[in-house]
Amino acid sequence: MAAAGSTFSAVTRGTMVRWSFDGKRVACIASKTLYVFDGLTAALEAKWSMPDGVRSLSWSPSGDKVSVLIPATNSLLVYSLHSQDGPAYHIDDPAGGIVASAWAPDGAHILTWTDYGVRLTGVGDRSC
Repeated sequence: MAAAGSTFSAVTRGTMVRWSFDGKRVACIASKTLYVFDGLTAALEAKWSMPDGVRSLSWSPSGDKVSVLIPATNSLLVYSLHSQDGPAYHIDDPAGGIVASAWAPDGAHILTWTDYGVRLTGVGDRSC
């Protein structure tokens, strides 16, 4: 957890905040930006621009990837802390209807639920 007196000052009015499973990092969506902070020092580690309409934010079990679900574009974007060049993975469903997602316990796959079924996609340990 963040040390007493630490502040996540880069964020004003965050709409979603999630701790990584190991407690080492915090991810936050604010002002169409995904921020990742060190959970102890509150130092900014990464940030990416986001489109409007993010519905969910979740950490991979290993704590080195963050996924965001964007229903308006029927896509799930996966960002890797190994690269700040944009999404490491872009999972979309052209037929529409991605409603939820879940990481596999090993972090190598992610499930997406749609209006008509479930899809398992490999997201491996690829460093981008």
